[in-house]
Amino acid sequence: MPKDANPEKRASRRIPSDDCVVEGRHPHRGEWVEISGATSVHDLRAQWNATSLAVQIESLRDDEEMVRREIVELRATTGGDAATRKEREAQLHRAEKDLQDAVEARINLIDGSFDELAKAVARRVVAWNWTNDLGLPIVPWNATDEDGSPYTILDGSSATIELVEPDEMTYLRGLLTGEAPAERKNGDGGSPTTSSDTGSPPTARTPSNASAPSRTKR
Repeated sequence: MPKDANPEKRASRRIPSDDCVVEGRHPHRGEWVEISGATSVHDLRAQWNATSLAVQIESLRDDEEMVRREIVELRATTGGDAATRKEREAQLHRAEKDLQDAVEARINLIDGSFDELAKAVARRVVAWNWTNDLGLPIVPWNATDEDGSPYTILDGSSATIELVEPDEMTYLRGLLTGEAPAERKNGDGGSPTTSSDTGSPPTARTPSNASAPSRTKR
C-alpha cells in the first residue's frame, strides 16, 4: 500500500495458486493471483447467479445422463415383430432428439451467463503471474516485484479472463466467493492455507518494460 494511502482502505490480497487444478494437473504451483478487497453489489449478484447457474447445469447434466441410458437400452434391445421394431426406432429417434436438445440447452445457459461472470472476476482479479503450459505469461508481464520477479497488472477487461481455461475460471470464482477447494470441486492438491488471505498487503512494486525471461512449469 502506498505510504500516502488511506489506511482505512482495504488492501488487495495475494493468494497462492498451488491448489488450482486443471484436468488433474496443478499448472500454477508457485504462482499467485491478487484480488481486490472490495466486493460490489454487482459482484454479489454475479456470484449468486453463478451459484444458481451451477445448480441448473447439474440438473441438465442429470437429464442428459438419463436420456443417454435410455438410448443405450434401446440400442441394446433386439427382436420383436416389425411393428415393435418400428416403435423402438421411433423411441430411439425421440431420445436422440431429447439428448440433443438437453445439450444445447446447457450450452446456451452457460453462454448466456459467462459474460457476466467473466466481468465480475475481471473486476476483482487485479494482478497475477500465471503462465501457460509453455511457461509463458498468459498476459504479457508489465511489472516486477522488488526481487525482480515479473508479473502482470491486469486491466480489468473480461477479455483477459476469457483467456483462461474453464477449470481456471471456476478456481478464480471460488477465490472471490471464499469457497474452499473442496467446496468448489477444484482439486485437492494445495495446502489448507493456499486459498486464504496470506497476511500482510503486497509490497510496493515497480513497473518494468523490460522483457521477462521465459519460465518453465514445475
